[in-house]
Amino acid sequence: MKWVEVIFGATMGACAWLAGANLLIWLRDRRALAQLSFSIAAASVMALAFVELRMMQTRDPKVYFQLFRWYHCAGYGALVGSLAFTHCYLGSGRRWFGLLVVGVATIVLVPNFFPGTNSSFAEVQTVQRVMMWGQPVTAIGRVTPSAMMPWLELSHVLWWLYTVDAVVRLWRRNREGDRRRVIVIGGPAIVAIFLSAVAPILLYSIGWRWPLVVSLSFTSLMVALGYELSEDVARASRTARALVESQSALRESEQRLQLVLEAADLAAWVWDVSTDEVWITPKGRALFGFAEDERLDRERFFRNLHPDDRGPVETEVKGVLENGGSFSREYRRVYQDGSARWIAGRGRAECDASGRVVRVRGVSVDVTSRVEAAEALAAQRRELAQLSRVAMLGELSGSLAHELSQPLASILSNAEVAQGMLKDAALNREELSEILGDILTADRHAAEIIKRVRAMLKGGNVPWALVEMNEVVNDVLRLMRGDIIDRGVKVETRLASALPPIFGDRVQLQQVILNLLLNACDAMSGNARDARKLVISTESVNGSTIRVSVADTGSGIAPELRDKLFEAFRTTKAHGLGLGLSVSRSIVASHGGTLAASDNQVRGTIFHFTLQAAAPTR
Repeated sequence: MKWVEVIFGATMGACAWLAGANLLIWLRDRRALAQLSFSIAAASVMALAFVELRMMQTRDPKVYFQLFRWYHCAGYGALVGSLAFTHCYLGSGRRWFGLLVVGVATIVLVPNFFPGTNSSFAEVQTVQRVMMWGQPVTAIGRVTPSAMMPWLELSHVLWWLYTVDAVVRLWRRNREGDRRRVIVIGGPAIVAIFLSAVAPILLYSIGWRWPLVVSLSFTSLMVALGYELSEDVARASRTARALVESQSALRESEQRLQLVLEAADLAAWVWDVSTDEVWITPKGRALFGFAEDERLDRERFFRNLHPDDRGPVETEVKGVLENGGSFSREYRRVYQDGSARWIAGRGRAECDASGRVVRVRGVSVDVTSRVEAAEALAAQRRELAQLSRVAMLGELSGSLAHELSQPLASILSNAEVAQGMLKDAALNREELSEILGDILTADRHAAEIIKRVRAMLKGGNVPWALVEMNEVVNDVLRLMRGDIIDRGVKVETRLASALPPIFGDRVQLQQVILNLLLNACDAMSGNARDARKLVISTESVNGSTIRVSVADTGSGIAPELRDKLFEAFRTTKAHGLGLGLSVSRSIVASHGGTLAASDNQVRGTIFHFTLQAAAPTR
């Protein structure tokens, strides 16, 4: 078997396959310059192998001389291809150094095409036969060196130095995969270029004759480069599969998100602050009444907000743009037909590296039904509270009749005396004036009682205002004075002085205290008349909270009712509705406070509620 032909044939086949495969990759992606440069280098090594095989087969010095010209052309292609590959793939070669090497190699190559010479020899006088792998082959014999030989040696040395420099820089760069490339590519490249380009020059200078086998050294380098490129292709394939899988997962996630948005009836939107452009889902466009192809920006969004909501929404959005963070607000959107719907919006700002807000993402949902239901519930609670007030005033009917009978009786008696005085010829004007004054005083007293009753019976929304809790307590005590006397209850007041006001509904707070006082009186109805003591107190806690307490000496809270005390329609009274404590707790909660009960130290129960004091005005 002729091993020379087999080995060189295999070398040419391997290089041809590598060159063709990478050329096809470049043809499909013209940006893959590393594959193009590798294809050029591999094709050049294939040409080197072919020329070397022909040189080993010829015995004619003239043919050998002519083949050397093509040999230099193939070597030039290998040099340019490897330099380009180092620059494009490794990215560590110095550009000026590579251009220097190519420039020197080009200068050396040009005389190669002049008649009678080539880049290495001016003349090949003889060739000689040597044994290689058990087969006689032709090697170079006696020659005349060309004038370009030193330049050829210089180009080879510069090529090797350029590769060494690129490999060292690649090692020092130490990015991901760099040192692996040094081991797989850099080391073999340094050795291959030295053996194929520098070593033959040194061997020739000492007179050692051997057939040219540069292509074999370069083939090992091409295999290493091909392996690395194949690994890149494999990594790219794995990355592509991972990308496909991630895209599939992303699509699935988007579908799930879309399902969640649809299930929750949410509209998603993104506001790009830099371009002032708003992207919104089709659901959102339908919700806000925007056309499908309409460009949306900040001004377009705010244009159709309810006038009462536009200012607060703009203020909150401005705060998010200045400080970042998130926002949440409910507002009304007014449509072209004049109708309005409540929309709840929630968004979060996204900032760049400098902390500047670049976009805001969020969702919106139609909450009109919830707001209307809440308003209906509030109306029902107001009606329930009014019903509770009516029931409580029904319990006070005897006290109210007694309170009104006194001023009415006074008015009647004074009027009868005045009539008698008018019949007397000797009219005493001073005494008559005093009688009329008593009538006016009694009338005002009766009018005040009726005014309090009407206020308690009044329904609907009452504007909140600053309320003095001590005054509220005294108003209720005056309203209940007759009932308290009839029940034989002794009342003690411990009202704190300089109590800060609270912000709320005076009538509703009167209702709370009235209910607690009535419950306390009912709880002591079984006591002896000298054991019916009620203490009502007010105090300021830390200057920011007001605490109102009603303590009785009644029978206390039954254990079975302790956990259900504030539930609606729970009562121990024979004719009670069971609404008083439930409504009272709702009223206190609407004022931002809490209502609770505890055992009195000696006997009975203490009901107490706390309210936040109003912020002081400047």
